[in-house]
Amino acid sequence: GLRRLDTELRLVDRHPPAGTGVDRLREVLVPLQVIALPADAWERYVLPRRLGAYSPVWLDQLTASLVAAGDPDSLRRAREMLPRLLSDPMQRGRTLLRMAKVEMKLGEAKLATGYVEAAAREFGDRFDLPSLEDAAALALELLGKDAFPGSRIHALLAQCRMRLRPLATLFDCRSLM
Repeated sequence: GLRRLDTELRLVDRHPPAGTGVDRLREVLVPLQVIALPADAWERYVLPRRLGAYSPVWLDQLTASLVAAGDPDSLRRAREMLPRLLSDPMQRGRTLLRMAKVEMKLGEAKLATGYVEAAAREFGDRFDLPSLEDAAALALELLGKDAFPGSRIHALLAQCRMRLRPLATLFDCRSLM
């Protein structure tokens, strides 16, 4: 619990909290990556203690910059950090999609496909058609034009498009009939 967390933090807590922002977050995370904790513990206890102030937006910005860098070391660091962003339900789909892109760039197509399917389900549950279409585009790239039409993502996209299309007449609405 919290006692174990406090003990582990003391082992790696060699600097007092100083500075803020994405650059300081990048510096602080390097020695802390050896500690496996739930995302909530990172955001509520660890990062505020090390940074003095903390915003989840910083971690999102940091992972985006690592993915954009595109080199294998940056991608592996992003891979380690991204799961910490899954605790925010409003960002979960976008985070899963970013995780899929990282795995695709690292050559892990099967893992990337799993992440993009999970992202598509998140977007579909929220009826976020533009984001679902982004996920479908990535799935098309991963699966290829022959396999994509038979995929779960293609079926989910078609289902969401059907649900979100405007009704031509009142008789098109099945729930009223």
